[in-house]
Amino acid sequence: ISHLYIKYRRGILNRVQLTVDYPFFFNLLFYLSHYYRYFQFNPKIKMLKIVGLCFLVVIMALGVQSMYLEKYGGRDFYFCADQKNPGKLVAHETIKKPKVELIDVRIPESGVLENKISCILVVDNKGSGCDPLIVRGGLGSEFVEISVPRDSLHLDDYDYSFSVYVTE
Repeated sequence: ISHLYIKYRRGILNRVQLTVDYPFFFNLLFYLSHYYRYFQFNPKIKMLKIVGLCFLVVIMALGVQSMYLEKYGGRDFYFCADQKNPGKLVAHETIKKPKVELIDVRIPESGVLENKISCILVVDNKGSGCDPLIVRGGLGSEFVEISVPRDSLHLDDYDYSFSVYVTE
């Protein structure tokens, strides 16, 4: 939440104004909070219900994020000109490093490949959730530089496999 302003009047929630990063969930919260007048209980119970509703909405938002990370958390990167025919495998490298280090890979380590790159595969073996980035070169080039940034949300070590295919 980037901004949360709650105004009280005589102990009753009067107005909630939200500007947030997850607009759907918090707009839903904003509209539901306006129905507090339909609760025919004392103000403390009203506030408890609204706080409980806020808690449930935040839990739902975190649940959606965790489901996304479970489904797409590996952040595997497939960039191929032709999915059915990737070409000839010229480099396969597996890197295991502590999370405190940045992964920078250049294929080939020096110079250039004889043929142009037709497919790049980066597989996150541990599901760390980091997005690999192509820094230089890439598909249609004779080399590729790939970087995997640090991620403070996951504590596991990095375990990535890099594969590069060229046209035959």
